[in-house]
Amino acid sequence: GLLVVATGLIVSRYLSTREPLAFLEAAMIVSLAYFILSTRMHERYVFNALMLATPLVFLRGRYLYATIALSVTLLANLMYSFEYLRVMSEHVANANSVNLNPWLSRPMALLNVATFFYVAYTYLGGVGTEVADRFDLRAAIARLWAQGRTWFAPLEGVSRMTRPDWIIGSAMAFGSFLIMFSGYALPNEKIFDEIYYARAGEEYLSGKDIFEYTHPPLTKLLITASMTLFGGLHGAGDTATGWRFLNVVVGALMVLIVYCFAKRLLGSTLFAGIAAGLLAFDGFHFVQSRIATPEITVAFFSIFTLYAFYRFWLASRVRVAPWLGTKLQPLLRAEGWALAAATLVSAGASAFFGKSDGLATHVVVFLYFELGLYAAVRIFAPRFRAAHTLVSYADGSRVLEGRLETFDGGIVPLGKGGAVAGLATRGDKNALTYSDDELRIEYGRGTAKYITPEGTAAFEPAGTMTSGGETIDGRRDGVIWMVALAVIAGCLAASKWNGLFDYFVVWALTGVVVLQSVWPRFVSAGYKAVGEAFKGAARPAVWGNPFGISLDILVAGMLFVGATIYLAAYIPYLTLPVTVDGKIVHHSLADLIALQKAMYGYHCCEKTVMISAGAHHPYASSWWQWPLLDKPISYYYHDFRTGVATQQAEGCCVAEIIALPNPIVWWLGLVSVPMLAWLAWKERNKGYAILFTAYMFQWLPWIGTPRLAFEYHFFPNLAIICLADAVLLKRVWDYARDNSEVVWPKVAVGVYLLSVVAAFVFWYPILAGTHITWQAWDSRMMHWLFGNSWV
Repeated sequence: GLLVVATGLIVSRYLSTREPLAFLEAAMIVSLAYFILSTRMHERYVFNALMLATPLVFLRGRYLYATIALSVTLLANLMYSFEYLRVMSEHVANANSVNLNPWLSRPMALLNVATFFYVAYTYLGGVGTEVADRFDLRAAIARLWAQGRTWFAPLEGVSRMTRPDWIIGSAMAFGSFLIMFSGYALPNEKIFDEIYYARAGEEYLSGKDIFEYTHPPLTKLLITASMTLFGGLHGAGDTATGWRFLNVVVGALMVLIVYCFAKRLLGSTLFAGIAAGLLAFDGFHFVQSRIATPEITVAFFSIFTLYAFYRFWLASRVRVAPWLGTKLQPLLRAEGWALAAATLVSAGASAFFGKSDGLATHVVVFLYFELGLYAAVRIFAPRFRAAHTLVSYADGSRVLEGRLETFDGGIVPLGKGGAVAGLATRGDKNALTYSDDELRIEYGRGTAKYITPEGTAAFEPAGTMTSGGETIDGRRDGVIWMVALAVIAGCLAASKWNGLFDYFVVWALTGVVVLQSVWPRFVSAGYKAVGEAFKGAARPAVWGNPFGISLDILVAGMLFVGATIYLAAYIPYLTLPVTVDGKIVHHSLADLIALQKAMYGYHCCEKTVMISAGAHHPYASSWWQWPLLDKPISYYYHDFRTGVATQQAEGCCVAEIIALPNPIVWWLGLVSVPMLAWLAWKERNKGYAILFTAYMFQWLPWIGTPRLAFEYHFFPNLAIICLADAVLLKRVWDYARDNSEVVWPKVAVGVYLLSVVAAFVFWYPILAGTHITWQAWDSRMMHWLFGNSWV
C-alpha cells in the first residue's frame, strides 16, 4: 500500500512538469521506494536506484549525498549477505541468523530510509524543477582546495619536553608498568602464539634450529633476552615470568613515546598526559604487553618510527648542505668508483661465503654494498667537491652563492648594493616582502621572517630557525633525527614485515615535500582540468622545506641501515650448528636468503591453500571489522567449573584473556582519525598528516591479504587512535577556553576520561585472566550489541 501511494505521488509530480530530468528523478525515486517500502527485499534491489542516482549527481547536487549513502548501504548489505552465508554454511554455534551484526544493519537501514524520504520530499516539494543546485565537480574541488591554508603554522612541533614533562611522562610509563606487571605471569603456561615465540627463546638458548621461521627474529631475540634475565632455561627464565617480562617493559616505554609525540604535536602537558593515559588504560595495549608475541614490539617501533620521522620533518625546515650546482660530473665519477668497489666487494664476499651460495646470494651481496656505497658517496662526496653551501628555508627560499633566492625567483644580494627583482619592495633595495591573505614574509640579506596569525619564525643564513623561543639547528638536528629514523625503522623491519608499511609512509610524505619544488610548473600545465582554483603564481611551500630532504639519500640510507640491522638480527641464526653429510657446519648466507623466500611463500601462498581448503579460525576477522571492534581475539579461556556448577550461571569460575581495546577509546577513533585528515589538509599540519597516512598504510594493505587475519594485525594503529582522540579532546577543551561562558566542553572531556578508566576497570577481569563467575564473564561479552561475534 505504501509503495502504491508513493508511486502515485511521484508519477503525478512528473506529469505536472513532463521534464526529461524530472522523469529520471522519478525513475530513481520509484526504484528506491521499491526497495525501501516493499517487504523481504534482497540487497540487489537497491542497485537500480544507485545506478540511476549516479548521473543525477552532475545535475542535482543533493543526489551526491544520496549516491554516497546508497554506496555505503549497498556495501553493508553485501557484507551482511556474505556473513549470513558463512554462518549458515559453517553452522556457527549460537549465531542469530536473522539478526546478524545489529550494530551495523540497523544504522544502515535507518540511513536508507532517511535517504529515501530526503530525495522524495525534495522532489515532491518542488525542488526537483530547480537547476540552481546543480553539482559542479570543478567548483567542488575548488571549494575544497580553498579550505587549505596558504601557510603553515611556525609553532608546530616547537614544544619540547621540559623537566616536568619528563617526570610526568616517566611516571605515567612506570605506572603503566606496575598495572601490567601485576599478575603478568598468569597463566603460567604458553598461551596462543607463545607456543612458537617462547619456544624460539628455548631453542636459541639450547642451540637448536628455530622452528618459527615466518617472521624476522628481533622480537624472538627480545624474548630470549627476557628469559636470560631470569636464568635462561633454568629458574624462572623458562616460565611465563621470563618469557613476558621485557614485553611488559616495551609496553611501558610505548606510553612514554606517545607522551613525547603528543607534547610535540599538541604543545600541551595536560593533553600529552591524556594521550598517554588513553594508551595506558587500553585493554588491547594491556594484553599485548603481557604476552610473549611480537605485536607490542612492532607497535612500539612503529610509533617510534613515526615520531622520529616527525622530528626529522620538523628539523628539515631549515637545512645547510653542500652545493654542487649543475656540476654533476664529480658526483657521477665518485658513484662510478663506488659501483666498481661494490662489484669487487661483492665478488670477494660471495667467494668468502662459499661457492654453494648461488646467484641470489651474489645479487643480494652486490646490492647491499652498492646501496651502502651509494649512500656514502651521496653524503660525503659533495663535502669535498662542493664550492658553495646551500641554506634552504621552509617556504622554499634558498641562500647560495652570495644571494637569497625567494620561492618565486626574487633575489636579495647578501652584500651591499645590487638590484632587487621579483616581489614588491619595502623601500629597501636589499629587502623583499611577500604578503598573501594572513601570511607575510620579510626577506633581508640572507634572512627570512615568516609571520602568521599563529606565530612567527625567523630564518638565518647560519642555518637556524627560531620560533616560539625554540631554535632548530639545520647543521645538527636534521642529521640526528635522520640517523635515528633509519635505526628505529631498521629495528621495526627486523621485528615483522608489516613494519615495512611505515617505510612507505616516510617515503610517500617525503616525496610530497620534495615535489613542492616543481609543483608550480606542474600546476601551470594541468590546472585547466580541474578549475581555476589551481591557477596562479608560485606560492610558498606549506608542507616543509622542498630542499630540506634529499629523497635518494633518505631512501638509500634507510634501506642500508635497515638491511644491516635485519642481517645483524640473524647472527644467532647464522651461528647455529647444522649437520650436513655427517659434518657440523653453520647456516650460510644462502640459507638465510632461502629462509626469506620460505617466509614469503608461507604468508602469500600456503595460507591461500589453507583458506581455499576451507580452513578457518573462530577469531579470524576481516580488515573492515577491526575499526568497529567486531571481533577481538581471545588468547586464553578456561572453564574451571565442575559437576553441577557447569550448568549454573553463578558457578565459579571461568577465566579469559581477550585482546579487547577499550571501546571508549577505540570508537572515538572512528571520528577522530578522519578529523585528523581534514585538519592535516586545512591547517597544513605535518604531524596530523603523518598519523593519518600511517593509519591508512597500516590498515588498507590488509584488504588484499590471502591469509587468515586477526584484530592484532591492526594493533599498531592503537597509538595513532589515542593521539587522534587527544587531538579531538583538545579541540573540544579549547572551545571552552575561547568561549568562557561555555562550560560543557570541559565537563564532556572530564566525563569521557572517567568513562575510559571505568571501562578499563569493568573489562579488566577478561583482560587479565581473573577467575570470575560465568555470569560475570558473560555480562562483559556485549551480546546486546555484537550478538556472538565476540565469540
